[in-house]
Amino acid sequence: MRLQAQINHYSQLNKQTMKHVITCLAVVLSFTTLQAQSTTEEEKKGKYDGKSGDKWEIKVDWMLRINGRLNSSYMSGQSESWGGKNFGPSFGIEVPVFGGPGKSEVVLGMNFSQEGSKYSYSGYVPGGGSESVENKVVLNYLRLPLFLRMKTKKNFYFDAGLQPGILLSAKDKFNGETADLKEDFNGFNMGGVLGAGYSFTKRIGASLHYFPGLSNINRKEGSSGGKKDRVNTISAGVFYQF
Repeated sequence: MRLQAQINHYSQLNKQTMKHVITCLAVVLSFTTLQAQSTTEEEKKGKYDGKSGDKWEIKVDWMLRINGRLNSSYMSGQSESWGGKNFGPSFGIEVPVFGGPGKSEVVLGMNFSQEGSKYSYSGYVPGGGSESVENKVVLNYLRLPLFLRMKTKKNFYFDAGLQPGILLSAKDKFNGETADLKEDFNGFNMGGVLGAGYSFTKRIGASLHYFPGLSNINRKEGSSGGKKDRVNTISAGVFYQF
């Protein structure tokens, strides 16, 4: 009976995760479709000159951007065992959805982001005594950043906004083994977006971002014992847009 209850619990978690993923994909596709339709209509009417105006409007000179980044993430909060940084990949797309005053624009993205942290604890040593053992927790998120991008005349830009995340998986890796920890972490996470970038050409550029954690990643009923922690990430990478 207990095994069956656990199976039903994991099945329910997976259904909820898939529901969130499908909803997020539908939102991104809806924005993309809306932009494409707007571009066609404005071009036919001859009313759009390809430049941002002095008011907020649906952006029609949009470009799809593909990102590839390296994450350096760490956890902070009430748990004392968090230690070194965890390195992992991040990749995804960005689409400007609204153009604003000057060269500003509102950007919507969808990224896979591997985050987490190393941690240490005292382990028992056969024969007596103990030693410090270092493991790591790996968290895989589907991130949906929404932020304001301010461009300058010298190919620099600055980003600021929010990025909600849906937890896809959570693993504890130790001594060559892996344990599933998804039920110990919240399925939804909120983070911030702060960063800057530079365009070398019209198509290619590089960026550096800091994504601070803004919400507790631990479930109240999980193994953390009610402690509150956040996951923070520094991310550097390149992009190509077309």
